[in-house]
Formats: sequence, C-alpha cells, structure tokens
Amino acid sequence: MVQPMKAALYFDNADGFGEWRILISTEAYRNLREYRRADVKIFKIIVKKIKQLSNGHFSDDNQKRLNGPDAGIPIHEAKMTRDLRLVYQVDCVPDHDGESERQVIKVYGIYTHAQLDRIWDALGSHLARKGREYRRRVIFRNKPVIPNDNVILPASFPPAEPEPECTQSPLDLSEKDMDHLHSLLVLEKYVAFSQAFLHSLIANQDVQHVFMLTHQEQKIVECTTSSYVLGRSGTGKTTTMLFKILGIQRAWEMSALDMPKPRQIFVTKSRVLATKVEEYFTKLLESLALAGYTLQELAKLKAQSVQVDLVDLDDTPESQMNIPMRYSELEDKHFPLFITFDRV
Repeated sequence: MVQPMKAALYFDNADGFGEWRILISTEAYRNLREYRRADVKIFKIIVKKIKQLSNGHFSDDNQKRLNGPDAGIPIHEAKMTRDLRLVYQVDCVPDHDGESERQVIKVYGIYTHAQLDRIWDALGSHLARKGREYRRRVIFRNKPVIPNDNVILPASFPPAEPEPECTQSPLDLSEKDMDHLHSLLVLEKYVAFSQAFLHSLIANQDVQHVFMLTHQEQKIVECTTSSYVLGRSGTGKTTTMLFKILGIQRAWEMSALDMPKPRQIFVTKSRVLATKVEEYFTKLLESLALAGYTLQELAKLKAQSVQVDLVDLDDTPESQMNIPMRYSELEDKHFPLFITFDRV
C-alpha cells in the first residue's frame, strides 16, 4: 500500500480543466463561496477564468504582473470584469510521486481593482528568499504549444536541492499589511480545484477539503513504519495523523486487490478532541463523495435547507458512543475508530 498512499491524497483538476494544477487558498475559497451565493453570473466568470489559466491561456489579460519588476517572485493578476481581478502566482511544488517538481498555479484571492495594494510587492520579495533555483523555476515558461500563441504547458523539474534562505531588507509595511502577509505565507491552506471542490461550490455545501501538506507533514503521512511524532501544540501532529488515516482508507478503496478493510484507531485522552477529529474526518469523506454527484443531484442538495449525509453509512465511522464494549465485537463499519483512552 506504499505507492497508492502517495496518490491517495492527490487530486486532479476538475473535468474540463487543463494541465496546470490549480491550488486555491482559504481566502480564495471564501471569495468563491461568497460570489456563488451572491452573484452566480460573476461566479461563472471566475470559474471560467480559472479554467483558462489551468489550460495555460496566458494572454496579456490573464498574466499581467501585479508587483514591480524588482519585487522578487512575480505575482500576477487576471482580469475578469471591469473591476474584478484574480491574483495568483506560478509556483513549483513536488509532484505526488515525489520524483519531480511541477509548476502549478496558486490562487491567492479575488479582489477589486481598489483592493490591489502594495502587499504584493512584499509577498514577491519575501518569496524570493527561497533562493535562485526556486526563482528560476517559477519564472521559466515552456515554449507555446503552437508558435506565436499564448497557450503554454507547465514545466517539470528534478527534485530541488535545499537552498540556504536569501537575506532581504526588512519589509516596510503597516501592522495590518504585515498581518495579511503573515496570513498569505503561513496561515493559508491550499486545496486542489478538483471535481469534488467544484461540486461543493455548485451545491453550496459547507464541507472540509483535503489541503496541501508541507514537505515535512507529507513525509510523516507517507511513512510506512511505526513512528513517534513530536511537536508543540499547533504544529500539525493531529493533522498528519488524520490525513494518514484518510490516506490509508482511500488507498484501500482505490486498490484493485481484494484486501480486508484497514482497522484504524485514533486514541486520545480528550473526548472533545476525539469527537472533533471524527467530525473532521466525516466532513472530509463528505467532500470527496461530492465528486461523484451529477448536476441534477447537486441541484437537489442545494435546494435542501438542511445539510444531508453525502456518504453511505457504511463509509462513515460509528460514533464513539455507539461502539461495542469488546474489541472482538467490532465490525468493519466501526472503523476508523475515534475513541478515548478510557474506552480502550
């Protein structure tokens, strides 16, 4: 199950999208949901623009540099309406096989023209600290598919060697702008614009999505041996355990082999934590289940005023309060199991 684990938490673009993998920030996801509820016409324009970028349509309107030429890594804007801009960068991230790095499009948010401030100069300068090779990879562009056209495919590179962080001059930003920059660089989570992601927007469903992990977190999730994961509060220990459980579950579901269901158990001292992790896991399953829904089924979901279960009961973990008292009485439907030490 080693190789499937690498692919289990990797999600392709939505149907009809192109070779450029699209990564959406938490802020951009929030923007998309707001426009989906407030103005369907604008929402469709935004999705169309993202689809164009995924297909490598880098026209002047789609890839206008937003920050200055001396501001390190290029940050781009794509014009959608007279006043609305999609802000993004070409990034370079490890591919799911771990054997290469690939250019992707990382969407930061959707802004009006008046909201485009100097924070993007600071972001480009800060990203440049990643080193010369990183800068070379994100600036590089393949030749157009058709000569003199503006359709370009993403480039791939061998895994990058670690580079020492470059020093930069201190950033001259207000406290508000520093908070925004910190959010973009540290706090934001990025999710793939997958079929499940698109369907959650169409159906206006409040679900959780599998987000991109850091390189260190990915190594923990893909580790095939027993391990201790140590770290202070808030460093991602629970997240890596949860994603590891989800990865093993999905690898089993995706396997063509007739294998018994993995019986995974998450044990903690806190009942509150066990409940929250179980709820989060179920919401992740719900979001993944949306990928298989038809447009008619999505319309029915949207029309319903209450959240419905999107996953077959056989696929969801049993509540920790409704499990048998003996381990020998547990069935496949009880797993993954989220319980406290006093229930073991």
